[in-house]
Amino acid sequence: LDDRGKPVPLGQEGELAATGPTVFTGYYNAEEANRKSFTREGYFRSGDLARVNARGNFTITGRTKDLINRGGEKISAEEVEEMLVTMEGVASVAAVSMPDPRMGEKVCVFIKIKRNARGKFDVESVTAHMKTLGASVLLLPERVEMIEDIPLTPIGKIDKKVLRKRVADKMEKEAKG
Repeated sequence: LDDRGKPVPLGQEGELAATGPTVFTGYYNAEEANRKSFTREGYFRSGDLARVNARGNFTITGRTKDLINRGGEKISAEEVEEMLVTMEGVASVAAVSMPDPRMGEKVCVFIKIKRNARGKFDVESVTAHMKTLGASVLLLPERVEMIEDIPLTPIGKIDKKVLRKRVADKMEKEAKG
């Protein structure tokens, strides 16, 4: 499905939605969650991005929640992370959206550096590294935050919700002076 919940043409990326006997029918006593998670026709919105080829085979290409919407352009957080993890001295990285009054969202990266790593890890050095890898201007982060430990969910995935809140709170505090 596209952003408006309409089916996309074959080969085009969209959100995978499914229904059938093996797909659950809703969250118990959670009307708001069900409204967000299901289409009007009862299809479950998986949050996965996928493409379908002419033979009907699906390829999962990413996650809807891992996209940064910068002025209407969708930026893959995973693509940003894959580039930055190749930067010398970077142990791990997480790219998240940060609020922006004009563009809606912009790219912020949280970087955990390796012990004894040398060099600079600021916006200029990060964007220079990404440019050497052929990154489009759209992928370049506008903010870099150093972090000692990247927060994880109980199942071991990067907790981007915590990071988005952390950068939003920090920006709010900076705005107040």
